[in-house]
Amino acid sequence: YVIVDAIELNSGISQIPYEKSVLKFMENEKYGLIDFEGNVIVKAKYDEINSFDYNEGLLLVKKNGKYGIININGATLLKEEYDKIESDGYYEEGEVKYKKSGFIVGKDTKKGFKYGYINRDGKEILKEKYEQLARIENSENNDDIYIVAFEDGKAGVYKNSEIIIKHEYEDIGYDANNNCLILQKNSKQGLADFNGNVEIEIKY
Repeated sequence: YVIVDAIELNSGISQIPYEKSVLKFMENEKYGLIDFEGNVIVKAKYDEINSFDYNEGLLLVKKNGKYGIININGATLLKEEYDKIESDGYYEEGEVKYKKSGFIVGKDTKKGFKYGYINRDGKEILKEKYEQLARIENSENNDDIYIVAFEDGKAGVYKNSEIIIKHEYEDIGYDANNNCLILQKNSKQGLADFNGNVEIEIKY
């Protein structure tokens, strides 16, 4: 091989800052994966192979100018069809850590980048039509995915694929101390719960 190299982890998730069971190699100007015994896991077919933020065992790959996600066993989680892929950064204490985090995926369109959301199992939750996405925590419910999304410049909130707060706010934030949502409209703020109910009128 022209190159055999360790895959450096690009976030402080492990005391050993490299993937611990695979190496990347270059052949015919393309990258593939081998194990430490030299067995080929993935043939050399990618333009790039790098670690994926906060997720040891997942790899960001690039092919024909598009990004996808594979794991260290070579299985494809996301096909190479996106212009950008980021981790949602979701974290739980204990053994879970980043294992429930999903993917914010972006495609470059005539109207600029549009983002969607795919969960950890590779299921599409939101299509790529939003200007901005961020996953937020609900400390009373860790099984569902809550996302603040901006469409046409207005913020709304989704519980998985279901909209629970419509796109009519300037901004929506998360208050971790009280486990509620801060709504902002016409430069005034109020509070809502995770069922979409306005608990405190938007007037402050």
